[in-house]
Amino acid sequence: MSARVYAALLTSPQGALTAAEIGERLLVSPATVSKAVQYLVQVELVHRGSVPGTRRDRYELGKDLWAEMFGFRNRWLRSFADTTDECVEAVGGEGGDAGARLAKLRDFSLFAASEMASMQERWKQAQSE
Repeated sequence: MSARVYAALLTSPQGALTAAEIGERLLVSPATVSKAVQYLVQVELVHRGSVPGTRRDRYELGKDLWAEMFGFRNRWLRSFADTTDECVEAVGGEGGDAGARLAKLRDFSLFAASEMASMQERWKQAQSE
């Protein structure tokens, strides 16, 4: 459902909708919308604002949504690498087969996160030219 809500925002003319508008577009209940946007706000793919003069929330995409999405993915990869590192220790270190596989997964995650961060910097530079 979160992906459907994100797609609704992405395809809306202003890149922003109220919960009621999202529900109407997707033909789902307010509770379903609430749960989906709560997740999207939590992972920073959607921002919550207010509709002036009302008590309604308006959910919107960031100004540079693709860079934001990759930023979230980068943070996730680093967190995943930290968790994987704990797993390496839990199976007795990198000396065994399981530890070696987990260490390789950790190292790849850190490599991918580093590459993603470099790519984001190059993107920012390209946008300012």
